[in-house]
Amino acid sequence: MRYTTDGGTSWDPWSSRDGQLLKDTGPAAVWMGEVINWFVTGTNHQLYWYNGTWQPSLSGYLTSSPGAASVPGTDGIYVAVRGGNGALYRTYTSDGGKIWIPWQPWGGQILEGTGPAAVSYTGVVRYFVTGTNHALYWWESGSWHSLGGYLTSSPAAASQTTNAIDVFVVSTHSDIWSRNTTDGGNNWNPWYEVV
Repeated sequence: MRYTTDGGTSWDPWSSRDGQLLKDTGPAAVWMGEVINWFVTGTNHQLYWYNGTWQPSLSGYLTSSPGAASVPGTDGIYVAVRGGNGALYRTYTSDGGKIWIPWQPWGGQILEGTGPAAVSYTGVVRYFVTGTNHALYWWESGSWHSLGGYLTSSPAAASQTTNAIDVFVVSTHSDIWSRNTTDGGNNWNPWYEVV
């Protein structure tokens, strides 16, 4: 990891947190309280958590990088992954990690080689995935909804203001496209090319 405390003008040197990640996966990071929490897929396909020290495995059988989100003002962290059967699974803690609920299956089919994105906005966590038809899907009101497009990557999602979500994906020519909503997902603006 590297970090900056001045908005990116200068960066501290790279430092190792040890551990071994499953090939072709990467970490997810969330801020909670005064600690950055890291989540990774271990070489045994289980979920591992680092919050200053490596914690015992959170189990599961992951076939992707994890996606994670924290809810500001609470001790809640939510982690979503692609399971062994290609579906979305999630676990969460509401007490800062003392207790994690068992893995919950949320169905769907996620494109092999991709993983979910998680984003928190207005106290709610939403999940985005690349479907096997390469379209963008999001979980809302208890079911999956297509946002279309043709993705060749995992999605990334962020929320800057109340009820606003921006989702970013890589398309067929390695260009980056985005869709966004400013009303919590009731209406989504059309796709536009970022880069």
